[in-house]
Amino acid sequence: MSIVERRRHARYRCEVSVEVQAAGELIACKGVLADICRGGCYVSMVAPFPSGTSVSISVGLPQFSGILRGQTVTSVPGSGMGIEFTSGEDAEMAERLQALLFSLENGVAAS
Repeated sequence: MSIVERRRHARYRCEVSVEVQAAGELIACKGVLADICRGGCYVSMVAPFPSGTSVSISVGLPQFSGILRGQTVTSVPGSGMGIEFTSGEDAEMAERLQALLFSLENGVAAS
């Protein structure tokens, strides 16, 4: 039996400290960005937000600095959460995200 890949975009593994904040909450939780693609990312954290939660992810790297917005689509307590980026990110943010993905694709360390 073969596994069918449902992702539309290539994923890039990374290990980047991020802060994730649920919509309407004042406090952000720390996590580690484990992989990322044009459509979303996976954030490792012990107590992930439930599926369906709207979140903001703060990333601060030389290749990309800003906030990504999305919605959790998977949540595994003790492991982390899969987040699908919401459409409607501004063009400048999309460009910077593409630059980050390009640097990861070409082996530039993102730490």
